[in-house]
Amino acid sequence: MPIFPTGSARFVSSGALVDGLRLREIRTLEELAREREAWTDLVDRVSSATPFQTWEWVAGFADYDRCQPRVLVLEDTSGRWVGVLPLCEQPSMFPGVKQLELIGGRLSDYPGMLVEPAHRLACEQRVGALLTRLSGRPVALIRSQRDLPPRWLPRLPFKIVATDESIIVPLPADVEQFMQSLSAKFRSNLRRNHRRLGTGRIDFHTPTDERELRAAMPVLFHLHQLRKNSQGERGRFYDPRWCEAITEIAVSLQDLAITHLTIMRIDDAPVAASFDLRLHGIQYTYQYGMNPQLRSFSPGKLLTLKMLEDAIGAGMHHYDFGRGLEEYKLQWSKERRGVSDMIMARNSMILGVWALAQNGYGRLLRNRLLKSAYLVVRGRERASSSRHEAEEP
Repeated sequence: MPIFPTGSARFVSSGALVDGLRLREIRTLEELAREREAWTDLVDRVSSATPFQTWEWVAGFADYDRCQPRVLVLEDTSGRWVGVLPLCEQPSMFPGVKQLELIGGRLSDYPGMLVEPAHRLACEQRVGALLTRLSGRPVALIRSQRDLPPRWLPRLPFKIVATDESIIVPLPADVEQFMQSLSAKFRSNLRRNHRRLGTGRIDFHTPTDERELRAAMPVLFHLHQLRKNSQGERGRFYDPRWCEAITEIAVSLQDLAITHLTIMRIDDAPVAASFDLRLHGIQYTYQYGMNPQLRSFSPGKLLTLKMLEDAIGAGMHHYDFGRGLEEYKLQWSKERRGVSDMIMARNSMILGVWALAQNGYGRLLRNRLLKSAYLVVRGRERASSSRHEAEEP
């Protein structure tokens, strides 16, 4: 989710009080590591905060991406955080050009600014004024935004390059009421799928401590890869570094009772897994896996039902399947929330060039052979950049 290609330029945040707010910038991973308490306090106070805006998620992705943080923090006169916009500096698709992007935005459903509602307008104006100073440089892709363009961005030409929707399941107070909200045919299918298992013993396990969670994460990775590979896709967990990073993120979020991973087993054999996240009354599905050889038994439906039942039991009021209108999601609810991706640039000509480049990049990623070659080259580029930065005084 790139924002501003910056080259070697560095912007300087203002420490002056404006409208009772001070804006400062976090520039290193070490600084970011020290801000967990203040960040978490803000997450607790903002009821609209998502797991993808927590310190654990952002810091974990910053470390995984080996990025240079450019996190904008807004504080009131007492030094209390009232807003944060997690940006970082990364290489762009154009050689030699760096850009700012939302930390973790490429792999997060709802990235963006976290801000107290009472200070939203003032925070957006302060951030927008700072970023306007960089508006002479192109602006790139911003992903999964509900409001386009986000109000903290400068007013520049933009283009929506993708629209999508998330399936949202409203959850009643009890499971029986929820089951009655499903169609009679769908309820009948669920019972039939269960009968197909015959004498097979079904059990569900949700890790309750770090040891259990670390043991369960590789099961999720394996089942996810089985499902994706059977569909001719590479899968999200092909990279050992990513597996390690998301495990550490899941463990850190478990301390806040946000991580909710469940493994479904039949006769002690893992058949499906769902990695969910809970915050402020909403349960979000993040990653899912299933053994495709057992597709005829629909273990995915049975696991989803279990996750929904658990969410109701935990007092959640909504279940968010994440972006994408896959058929299995539509069977549970018809309520949708729109999300979109956009590109922005300082003028229409640059916007057109950037859109063409982004379209070509998208085509590349849809070609498995070209995508693999690109990732190898990009990995070498990042490794070289990291070595160079380490050698600088």
